[in-house]
Parts: sequence; C-alpha cells; structure tokens
Amino acid sequence: MLRLAPALPCLMALVALGCGDDSRPSTGCTPEDVRACTCTDGRSGTQTCGPDTTWDYCMCEGVLLDAGDAGGSIDGGSQDAGTPIEWPASPDEYVVEQVAYVNTMTVPPVVRETVDCCRDFGMISRDYIEAGTSEIDNAVAEVADSLTSLGYDLQMVLNGLLADGTFVLLLDHRDLDGATDPDFVLVALNGEPDGMGGYLVRRDAFVPGTGRPRSVFVPASVSAGSVEAGPGDAYIPVPFGPAVTIYKFEGTHMAGSIDLSSGVRYSAGTMAGWLTIDEYFRGINEIMATQCGCLGISGPLYEKTGTTWTHHCANEAAAMASCTATGEGVCVQMGSGLACTVQPLVIPESADIDLNPAMNGYEALSFGLRFTAIPATVSGLTP
Repeated sequence: MLRLAPALPCLMALVALGCGDDSRPSTGCTPEDVRACTCTDGRSGTQTCGPDTTWDYCMCEGVLLDAGDAGGSIDGGSQDAGTPIEWPASPDEYVVEQVAYVNTMTVPPVVRETVDCCRDFGMISRDYIEAGTSEIDNAVAEVADSLTSLGYDLQMVLNGLLADGTFVLLLDHRDLDGATDPDFVLVALNGEPDGMGGYLVRRDAFVPGTGRPRSVFVPASVSAGSVEAGPGDAYIPVPFGPAVTIYKFEGTHMAGSIDLSSGVRYSAGTMAGWLTIDEYFRGINEIMATQCGCLGISGPLYEKTGTTWTHHCANEAAAMASCTATGEGVCVQMGSGLACTVQPLVIPESADIDLNPAMNGYEALSFGLRFTAIPATVSGLTP
C-alpha cells in the first residue's frame, strides 16, 4: 500500500471547462487527434478526440463564449446574456488579462470519517444514494487520510510539486469588471516558471490547433468579495516521476474569497469535482505505454471488462532488473508489485460518485481542495 504513492498525485490535480456544439458523434478515434466538423449553425469548426476515443464537441470557428450562459456552453449560438468572447486562432495570439497564481493547495483533514471541504454532489453521491443524507463528498481526502496512517503524506507531495514549479496553475479572469460582476469568464491555464519571477503558459493548456483554453469555468460571478464559477471539465498535466499525462477532471466548481484591491488575490478558495475511474487508469496506461517499455508489458497495464478492472502487472524482481535507466524507477513503482496489483481493488472501492444510474456501482472519485492565489505576471508561452 505504501507504494501506491507514485500513482496517487494524479487524484489531486484540478480545475474547469471546455465544450462546444451539442452534437458529439461516437465514432472511435485516437486521443488528441483533431478533425474538421460542421456546427449546427452551419459554420466550420474542429473536434478533438478525447481520452475515451470519442470525438468531443464541435468547436466553431470564431467561437463565441457567452459567460452568462448558465449551461456553460461554448457553441457560437445566440448570445442572450453577457459579453461574448472570441477565442484567438492560436495560443500565440492569446493575451492574458488578470492572472492569479495558485500558491498553496491543501487537502482537507478527515475527522471522524467526515470532511469539511468542499462540496456536496447531492443525488449522485454515495451518501445520498445509500443513506439519503446530504454530506460533503471528498473521496480523495479520505484516501489521503488512509495513506497518512500508512506513512505516506499526500499533502507533502502537493507542497513539493508547488515548491519546485512542477505544478503551476494560473487563473485568468477575463472581462472581470470590478468587485461586483455577475458575468465574467474564468480560465485555468497550466504553466511553468519563466525564471524571472513570472510564468509561461504551457501550450497544452489549449485545445490542439486553436487558441481556445481547454479549461474554462462558465458561468463565473463575483459579489461581496466572493467568487463562484463552474461547473466544468479541467485538463490538468499531472507528473508521474519524470513523465507527465493530462487528466480530465469533471464537474469542477470553484469558489472563494477574493480581493481585487491590488491584482487578483484569493485568501480562501475551494475546488471540487470528480475524477472517473476510467480516466484514472487511462492516465496510468498512457504513462506505461509511452515511458515504460522496459517492463515488457504488451497491451494496457489495466484493462476493463464490464465494470471490473484487472491488471497485467510485471514481476517486481524482473522489473527492477529491466528498468534501470534514469527515470524508469517510476515504471517499477507503478507497473509491478503490490502498488500495481491492489489498484483495481482500492480505486473502484473508494469511488463515491454515480454517473450512470443504469449500472451498478460508482464510476468516479469526488475531490475537494482548498487553495490560495496571489497576483502573477505572465511573460509568454512555452517554446
């Protein structure tokens, strides 16, 4: 169980939304591929293949984002509220506005099997389904608490990722007009330090081939020093040792206390959403397939049949003998031994969000984190 640690930081990344035209074909595809499509209003657009090998929503050319659309749709259709935004054609043309850097991130404590952060997901949560109660849902905090009792400190991992610049989250507040604004756009951008006290925006923060951010919270509003934004989906790069995979975090909300007297500053923020079990294992399979050929595993490390996950973990001794190059230690840790074999049992058992009532069981793990953020400068994009 202790060596589950290298795979668990992926549970802790977060943030926002990017969707489009309501038509989503189920045609199989290769993740990250991009193709042309036609929006429902006849305009040309592009689609990106998602991690589930289906084409995502059609993103229209000259996409207009209506911040006042309570559904958070990005479809270029009729704009009946708010100020429409036209995303640029490429990341190089994206200009940040009011940016804050998330400088602390905290896993809330678990007290008597309850947590006080961050959100109740209501009728799709385990406590409501099984007991009819309305409680804060935070499976990740409970997993983190269990790991602490086993000697693994997930909070320390988060602190390290922030301290060394491995995890940089930038919040761009677009069209934010003062301390009271019912209708602005909150964008989350993945970044990295620029070496001069500021930050660069990563190119994988955008939909491939466009200047549209992957992670956008709509609707977003601020009043009396409080922000509410989302829900939406977030695409966040998560490190596994030297390798990185991008995870999709769904249903993410953001809230917090904000100070706009000098830049944008959050004194008490929360992020909450869920990570599907399918997405969790997809990310690990991606790392194994692209970085861990030394294990000699043919096909995916984890495989799903119906609702049951099985593993094809390597023998630990053989993995240690084969994976000796720099950076391959994470392959041994994740792809062999107890840390590998227990995950198909531990992760599904920890799930508490029911996304498909037609099927038995729970398909996702809820998460909630506290954060603070300080004003930041952005000097450009990564090369």
